[in-house]
Amino acid sequence: GWIADPHLHRSMRAAQDWVGEQLEQRSGGAEVQFWATYWHRRWRAGTEDNQSSLPYRHLTALVQEACYWAAQRTMRFAVSQYGLADYFQLAIARFDYVLQHFSPAQGSRLDAYAYTAFCNIIRDTLRQRKELDISSDWAVLRRVSQKRLKAALKAEGLKDIDPYILAWRCYRLVHVPSSQTQPLGQPEAEDWQAMVYEFNQQRQAMTPLPPRCDEARLRQWLGRCAAAVRVYLYPKVTSLNISKPGRNSGELQDTLVDQEERSPLDLALAEEEATTRHQQQLAVDQVLRTALQQLSDEAQTILLRYYQQGQTQQQIAEALGLKQYTISRRLSKVRESLLKQVLLWSQDSLHISVTSDVVVSMTAVLEEWLYRYYAAQP
Repeated sequence: GWIADPHLHRSMRAAQDWVGEQLEQRSGGAEVQFWATYWHRRWRAGTEDNQSSLPYRHLTALVQEACYWAAQRTMRFAVSQYGLADYFQLAIARFDYVLQHFSPAQGSRLDAYAYTAFCNIIRDTLRQRKELDISSDWAVLRRVSQKRLKAALKAEGLKDIDPYILAWRCYRLVHVPSSQTQPLGQPEAEDWQAMVYEFNQQRQAMTPLPPRCDEARLRQWLGRCAAAVRVYLYPKVTSLNISKPGRNSGELQDTLVDQEERSPLDLALAEEEATTRHQQQLAVDQVLRTALQQLSDEAQTILLRYYQQGQTQQQIAEALGLKQYTISRRLSKVRESLLKQVLLWSQDSLHISVTSDVVVSMTAVLEEWLYRYYAAQP
């Protein structure tokens, strides 16, 4: 079901003659691992951005099947306008990202690593697009990372983006969701006042000095940020469900073979993924429980009132004799402290590089864990 590339076939024969005896004791998965490591090292030694290089083409060919099965898996549960070929294209287009983060030294096979990565890429893309469709501007601004916001504003053609970024930071600092089960609504009057105050305080440390801010200008800046993010995070997908070039019938996706049964590779990787994920969840749970015990009494009280008793920030502030924006800041600091522990564990145990995408993902995991943890407390 897979078409051989004559050029790559000849290249493999030449490489086999070159490595010689190193292949004698290898077969099956060990041979695949050997070739993945071989071509990955050559790719690293060359020009990494050159997608036409021979090592890159070999590595791409190796993960084609894993990408296909990742697309097939998505087809089984996703309700979407996209077809098999669209999912395949969404995933394989991010192969550069997968290749950059793959490390043979960790002992994993490239095809197995790519399969998991492709599944995550497709799922995250679909989730992102669905969330953008149903999310308010306030929710979009809450979820987006600073790196992506900067990229979105630059893509809009804005030259001075610093005021917009500062406005967004003040929004994230002051306006936090009161419940995970309800949409994030528009900030209240007291939130706008707190955001304007924070902006005008923090602007004094910036060079060049941004203009002073009022509520109307802050609304305008945040609205521009939300609009830019929606455009930036909604990339156009060119479907492969189109006619083959030069033919009156048939689609490009017809070159992919449809199978009713899952391959042994698919079954083995799915089982391994489920086991690994469960072990990681247990480890993260222990890390967060330990981090909670190390928090101050006040921080634990705020978390208890917020996540277990469902109190708003204003109610907590009145109970503790503090301002609402003070509670907002302390909640943010506590979340950041817990998030830092999870990220450090991820770096040490999973060897995950901390990127903006990882931070966004871990933040969502942390928020879900806190609600679940306090819901189970007596």
